[in-house]
Amino acid sequence: MKFPIPFFLIVLSLTGCVSIDNKPELAIEKEVSQFINNSNAYELKNPNVGNNSNKTELLLTRAIRLNPSNPRLISARAKLYADQNRPKLAARDYFSFSELDLESDVESHEATIAWMDGAAAQVLAEDLSSYQSYCLNMLRRFEGTQDTIVAERVAKSVLFQKTSKEALPMAKKMADLAMKNDWPHARFVKGLANYRAGNFKAASNYAEECLSLPKRNVFLDIQANLLLAMASNAQGDSANYKASLSKAKSQMENIKYYWFHNKVICQSLLFQAEKQ
Repeated sequence: MKFPIPFFLIVLSLTGCVSIDNKPELAIEKEVSQFINNSNAYELKNPNVGNNSNKTELLLTRAIRLNPSNPRLISARAKLYADQNRPKLAARDYFSFSELDLESDVESHEATIAWMDGAAAQVLAEDLSSYQSYCLNMLRRFEGTQDTIVAERVAKSVLFQKTSKEALPMAKKMADLAMKNDWPHARFVKGLANYRAGNFKAASNYAEECLSLPKRNVFLDIQANLLLAMASNAQGDSANYKASLSKAKSQMENIKYYWFHNKVICQSLLFQAEKQ
């Protein structure tokens, strides 16, 4: 079945932005156009089809101009910038996304991952103020959730870097909600919450609990070991600090990150641990 050419694509073709005979561009344009009515789409599945990321950026930018209040389009372009290692542009777009998506009640996997990537982008752009403001938006966006997985993702995003005084109590509530699910990820965010609150012994205990439970992945192990290193150092335990830091660094050697936010969280925690 042949699909009719959307008006959006005809306009781009007439302006010379895209050729209607180019199949990769057609595929990208079709996916971009579907973002408008797809509440679960927060990033493009194949943004570099045909090795044409520049054209993808152009299509997304034009689509945003036509639909400036659509947060998912902005999130998609932000992720494209993040994948292109353009952190300041990614951070800018993700911050705009955080303001436009505030009233949404979507708690899908795609939505929460987009918000996590946005927090990571603020840190990668080395803008602590924007990160903390973004985190407040994230906490307000998901404050009514009863989903323990959503709560864990929000807590991790808000707590992996220096947390503002306003955000900390809200982040601790998210960590408490995550703890209703008996899994290692919840122990990690509970430990992070205690570390940011200055409860270093409790942070160490939760990090150790996390590392003792099944159903972990290597990224969680890295993060928990780095948390344990920081908490141990804060208590003056240099031996455990060095041992935990060494484990984390060994685990990070030649690792392939499947999620943008996981890479940033691991690298950020490593930086914080090493500068102590």
